[in-house]
Amino acid sequence: MKKKFILPIVIRIEPSGLCNFRCQHCTVGIGLNKSAGIMSRQIFDLVFSKINIYRFKSAVLYHGGEPLISKDLFYMIDKVATISEFVKLNTNGSLMTDEIIEKILLSPLSRIEFSLDGSSVVENNNIRRGSDFLQISNQIIKLLKRKKECGSKVEVVIHNIQVPSRNTDLKVIYSPNNILEKFADWTDEIEIKSYYSYMWPEYPGRNKTKSKLIANFCDHIISTLTIRWNGDVVPCCYDLTSQSVMGNILESSLEKIWTNSKYNDLRSKIENRTPPKLCQNCFQIYEKQYLYKDQVNI
Repeated sequence: MKKKFILPIVIRIEPSGLCNFRCQHCTVGIGLNKSAGIMSRQIFDLVFSKINIYRFKSAVLYHGGEPLISKDLFYMIDKVATISEFVKLNTNGSLMTDEIIEKILLSPLSRIEFSLDGSSVVENNNIRRGSDFLQISNQIIKLLKRKKECGSKVEVVIHNIQVPSRNTDLKVIYSPNNILEKFADWTDEIEIKSYYSYMWPEYPGRNKTKSKLIANFCDHIISTLTIRWNGDVVPCCYDLTSQSVMGNILESSLEKIWTNSKYNDLRSKIENRTPPKLCQNCFQIYEKQYLYKDQVNI
């Protein structure tokens, strides 16, 4: 009897693997992503033709690069909204012009998430090389004003990653004053989430110190299918450089890739506590490894 096909509930699509920033805590930002490109409309249409027979709980248009680099982004948003209950976009915000603000608010986008990092304006601009805190935050406020004026329901979130010192109490974190003060008048329209920076898979030095394996289950390879700009399917959002390609959606069906020997072998290895190289020390199944201030130049 054929095994029942269990659909992934989340679809991730990469509009652009390229980024205009060089963030110090990101493998893309430090130049390790040699397989980056921009998804053309032709490739997107081929991808969409393979996935539009399914329905997803969530669609995420992001995979490490900057989505607003893609001139076809809002075309993609309109399309994936027809097959997903919830559509999310992650962006650094630097390319969000007044015209793009209007497109965001007229689109079927459910949530847009921005990144403003560090514990101060200076730290943000140093960590997120290419970022201008003032310019980006001013544009986010323009978005919030227009959102209120037109009654848009799109959720607006700011993600704030802070780089801790070695003596930081990692059990406690507060959103920085520069963000709280800048958005003090918009607390009813925005959510601010702060985290400490983890070592990403593939980040230099990550595997020099071994962490303790604490889990044999990873939700990413059970619930989420991630499609890169060229149609390659990778296991999760942490494989930013296509270290473990599971197949290509342009060459095979979603079902065949999702149930192929590569995926099943990966799931089996994690379940049996013998994770492959890409997953070793990943904070999804190992004790967290943090990226500290003495490891970056801020």
